[in-house]
Amino acid sequence: MADSPWDMWSAIGTLAAVAVALGVSGHAAYVSRRADKDRAELVAARMLSPITALEQKASYLFAWFCFNDEEPADGHMNALRGIQELDVMANAISIDDLYPLLLLKSHAAKRSARALGLIQSFSADAVATISHHSWSDSGRRKVHYERWVVMLSEIKDHLAIAALACESAASTGAPRPTAEEIQG
Repeated sequence: MADSPWDMWSAIGTLAAVAVALGVSGHAAYVSRRADKDRAELVAARMLSPITALEQKASYLFAWFCFNDEEPADGHMNALRGIQELDVMANAISIDDLYPLLLLKSHAAKRSARALGLIQSFSADAVATISHHSWSDSGRRKVHYERWVVMLSEIKDHLAIAALACESAASTGAPRPTAEEIQG
């Protein structure tokens, strides 16, 4: 027990100071978490279109290599153009663009980064192979097509999950305007 009332009041004051310090610290942590979540939703709204466009381009190439056994003479040039477009689109997204997405569900940032790396490997391999003079040997094409289909399947799967996570976060942070909001 305390020897005097002053010791008791001092102990109560110390406890109150600790409670206030914990409350201020907890509030600061809450504000910081909320700001990080808002930042993630903001970036998700911005990244939704580029990630969706990448996923659509990867799906197009996936279908092209799956179903084009006997393509026209200019078919490979169209595929090469699509691969180069995919590569340019992927290079427009940097890792710094993906950092705020780390807070999203389904590992959206990591899946996007994985897809970007796979796109880089796929496009380098496909462009070099299609551009090589031995590409006219149609017997070897099937082997390359099968390998590229597997790569593109993984790319589009990662991007589809990332796009869904971005869409969910973007619709929370920036829902589509209602007619009332538009009309004022």
